[in-house]
Amino acid sequence: MDEALKIRLVGALVLVALLALAWPFLFDDAEDIRLSKESQIPSPPVVQEWQPAEHQRPAEDQIGWPKAVSEKGSDTVPPTAETPLSSEDQAASEQPTVSKSTPTLRAAWVVRVASLSDSSNAEKLVAKLIDDGYRAFSRTSSAEGGDMTRVYVGPKFDKRRADSIKLKIDKLYSVESMVVPYNPGKP
Repeated sequence: MDEALKIRLVGALVLVALLALAWPFLFDDAEDIRLSKESQIPSPPVVQEWQPAEHQRPAEDQIGWPKAVSEKGSDTVPPTAETPLSSEDQAASEQPTVSKSTPTLRAAWVVRVASLSDSSNAEKLVAKLIDDGYRAFSRTSSAEGGDMTRVYVGPKFDKRRADSIKLKIDKLYSVESMVVPYNPGKP
């Protein structure tokens, strides 16, 4: 290539490069682009300070485990020496249901697996039930013949689930267990 042609091409490239660098300065609309000096952050919301509502203490008859209610919906009266329970009332009192006036606690059921006089045997049975995946516990109560330790599985809010567990335990351990109402404060 000719030396003069090379110089012309290099000069043309330098001019194109200078024009590319100067282009934004020559055709800049700086007045159209202005930064807003106002904040884009919204103002904080108006918040009212929360005050807890005043609650009254529930009546003494509404505190604790709910009383049993008969199937007809009326509260059962505990038997006294003058008023013994009939067989229907006794069956109704054994089935706990939640009274409409005391909605604080739900009825629950447990499976009573065994009643043992030897507490060490009861603890072994509880350990075996826990190892088999059941939620087991025991409670000791005084009886006429001495202390009795009862072994339970549960509690369950659905009686059908307790019945299902009862059938599995009866088959697995060869016992005659019972589904009974759960009372957390009573042994």
